[in-house]
Amino acid sequence: MAHHSRDFDTRVYRASSNAETIVTLLRASPAVAEVYYPLGSPTQSTYDHYKKPSGKYGFLVSIRFATPAHAVAFYDALDVAKGPSLGTNFTLCCAYTLLAHYKELEWAAEYGVVELEEGSGWKKGLGGR
Repeated sequence: MAHHSRDFDTRVYRASSNAETIVTLLRASPAVAEVYYPLGSPTQSTYDHYKKPSGKYGFLVSIRFATPAHAVAFYDALDVAKGPSLGTNFTLCCAYTLLAHYKELEWAAEYGVVELEEGSGWKKGLGGR
């Protein structure tokens, strides 16, 4: 573990820089309704208050697409590992709401979460429905 964490600061900085670039691209896309990321958000000042002066905003990015079809197309075309993790050295994509609320999607829908079409890789990774 100590060996694999020697370059942790460098990897976090690089991943955070990459996230900022991706956020800029996503926010400019008509397929994306909203990007949840501290930089450029209404709550950025809170993050600025607590982060290190030389720090960035991390590399967790959440996306709400304009339509379910856009979400499915993005997820299915994204060429990265898909699924949850408690720590990896590579990029992951996770359909978090589906993962976290799989058995309560009707409840989640009350808060604007949209269920996606059958046949998508989005659901196949979690055993379908």
